[in-house]
Amino acid sequence: QLAYTPEHMAFARFSARGQGFQLTYQHRLVGEVETLNLSTLSGYQLGFLQVQYHTQWRKLSAQIFGRADNLWGANYRVLERRAMPGRNYQFGINIFFKHKY
Repeated sequence: QLAYTPEHMAFARFSARGQGFQLTYQHRLVGEVETLNLSTLSGYQLGFLQVQYHTQWRKLSAQIFGRADNLWGANYRVLERRAMPGRNYQFGINIFFKHKY
C-alpha cells in the first residue's frame, strides 16, 4: 500500500432544490492510513453543508451562498505533524453577466 493512501474511503452527497434555493450536504469518511514512518493516522469523518440562492434579472444572474466546512469540528490529520483546519465558514456572491457576441 502506498503511504498516505487510505484503504477505505466513502462519499455521500444529498441535495434539495426549490424556488431558487439549493441545500447540499456532503459527508466524507476516510479510513486509517499508513505513513512514511510506518505508523498509522486515524480515520476521520467530515461534513460539509452549503446553502445557495440563485436569482436572475435581465442579463445578470447571481448566486449568493454560505458554506460550513468540517461541520462537526473533527480533529484530523491527512499528513503527519500537519494539523488540518477546524470548522470554518465561507460566504460569497457570484455575479454573471450574459453577453452575446
